[in-house]
Amino acid sequence: MKEIRVLIVLSMLTLVSCSGGSNNENTENISDVDSSTEALEVDDLDVDKAETESDLSGTQSDESVKVDTMPAEVASASGNQVSDRNISINDMADYIIQPGDTLMLIAFKLYGDYTKWKDLEQMNQVNRSGLIVGKTIRYAVPAQAFSWQPSGNPHLIVRGETLGTISEKYYNTKSKWKNIWENNRPMIKNPDLIFAGFTLHYPDLANLASL
Repeated sequence: MKEIRVLIVLSMLTLVSCSGGSNNENTENISDVDSSTEALEVDDLDVDKAETESDLSGTQSDESVKVDTMPAEVASASGNQVSDRNISINDMADYIIQPGDTLMLIAFKLYGDYTKWKDLEQMNQVNRSGLIVGKTIRYAVPAQAFSWQPSGNPHLIVRGETLGTISEKYYNTKSKWKNIWENNRPMIKNPDLIFAGFTLHYPDLANLASL
C-alpha cells in the first residue's frame, strides 16, 4: 500500500509539473504576441510618421515653386524697359533756376511740354517745392530746341483764375477766352486747365479780329 501511495504522489507531482510548464509556455507565447503587437504598432507609427514627413516635405516643395521669381523672358523684357528708359542719347546740360520757376514751368521752357516735369524730378531727385533760385538742375538737351515767341501782353496766372476771368479782366467779357487760348496753344493744352505761375499772353483788343 505504501508503494501505491508513493506512485500516486509522484503521478500527481508529474501532472502539476506539466501543467506549470504548459502555463509558462502559454505565458511566454502571450508575451511574444504582445511584443509582436507592440512592434507592429511601433512600425505603423513609424510608417505614418514617415508618410506625414513626406507629405510636409511635398507641401514645402510646392510652396517654394509658387514663390518662384518671374519667368526669365518677363524679367529680361522688364530689364530692357528699365534700361531703355534710363539710357539717353541726348547731351546733358544745366539750367539755372529763376524766380517763380516750377518744375512744370521749367519743363515747358526746355521742352515745350510741361508734362515732362516728372523727368526733371527723377533726374535731379528734387520735388516741386524744393527748387532754390540760383541753383542748377540737370536736364537732357532735346534733339530740337523748343522756341516760342508769343505775341501780345504778358499775364502771370494766379491761383483761381480761368481763361474766362482773364478775358473779363482785359476785355470786359468772358467770351474772348477762346482768343486767349488760341494765342497760347503751345502752353495751354486744355482750356479748362491752366497753372498758376505760368505767363500767358493776351492779344490787344485791336488784334483780336486777326486771330
